[in-house]
Amino acid sequence: MSGPLRSSPVLVLLTVVAGLLLPAVPAAAAPSFQRYVAIGDSFTSGPFIPPQVSPGCFRSGRNYPSLVSERLGVPLADVSCAGAGIREMFARQTGGPFGAIANQPPQLDALTPQTDLVTLGLGGNEMGYIELALRCARHGVTNLTGSPCRDDVLRDGHDEYQAAIEQAEAGVDRVLGEIRKRAPQARILVVNYMQVMPEDTGCHPDVPFAAGDVTYLHGLQRTLNEMLARQAGENRVEHVDVYAASAGRHACAPADQRWVEDAFPENEGAPLHPNAAGMAGVADLILRQL
Repeated sequence: MSGPLRSSPVLVLLTVVAGLLLPAVPAAAAPSFQRYVAIGDSFTSGPFIPPQVSPGCFRSGRNYPSLVSERLGVPLADVSCAGAGIREMFARQTGGPFGAIANQPPQLDALTPQTDLVTLGLGGNEMGYIELALRCARHGVTNLTGSPCRDDVLRDGHDEYQAAIEQAEAGVDRVLGEIRKRAPQARILVVNYMQVMPEDTGCHPDVPFAAGDVTYLHGLQRTLNEMLARQAGENRVEHVDVYAASAGRHACAPADQRWVEDAFPENEGAPLHPNAAGMAGVADLILRQL
């Protein structure tokens, strides 16, 4: 039997030369974009998260569009604005509680044929989520049993908030179509809403809702997110599922774990809105998907 095989000097030399001549396998690189436009409402703009770079829109310099732009090194046109809904995509924002101080052009006007990345966070104001939260808080101050807010909403047998989500679907479809028309080369990502409330238990007095109303609010948010996912699919654009990633990081979670603040914020952020940690979490999800 022959002894152990030994590499000859010639074989070693050929192996080294071959290694030098073969092309290296490139490492995964971040995608390159030329112009990023961020469209959305207060869950995009980041109220009360410093620095506030556009006080009229309660827009933060540390919201998720700013973090994504910085990480990718891409110029950003962030036109997200608190209080914005489908109307403000096409018309100047002048109405509502924030409109008088926002007074900004239609958000879709920021799009150009050169725009190649767009994120869209829209629908919460169409549903009236914050209005409903305030309504439920008023009930919760005096009644923490059952579902007094839900019972009030449904007293005539009609759920106006559920109906608003259904009516908003055509508007979201129209907005996505207009984005594609104005920025035909863009990669478009629909960003849904992170979990605001737990599924079935509250945290009074930090969030003064009756337990049954917590379940009701959670169900409406789930319906809103399902509508956004459906529209992303029908329009053949991408969907970023922030809701799933934020499970357990709702307003009733411990302060150092939550992505959404409660009625009395302990972190940087507005009540029942994303805080700085939530914005960083959304940015990470978007970057991972890109």
